[in-house]
Amino acid sequence: MFAWASQHVQAAVEEKTWQAFWQTTVVGDRPQDVASRLSLSVAAVYMAKSRVMARLKELIQQAHGED
Repeated sequence: MFAWASQHVQAAVEEKTWQAFWQTTVVGDRPQDVASRLSLSVAAVYMAKSRVMARLKELIQQAHGED
């Protein structure tokens, strides 16, 4: 389910947003390191991670018929 939702969300967000999420959440890199690599602020990395997580959760809930 995560792989399916990830494909949909990745296609709907900017690459830097996806990379900020992926590198901090899946890979486990420190937000400070990701921010430096992506030329983003640390706050932007946290916001991107939060937005992607929310979209993934929403999509998975919709797929399961939940509100």
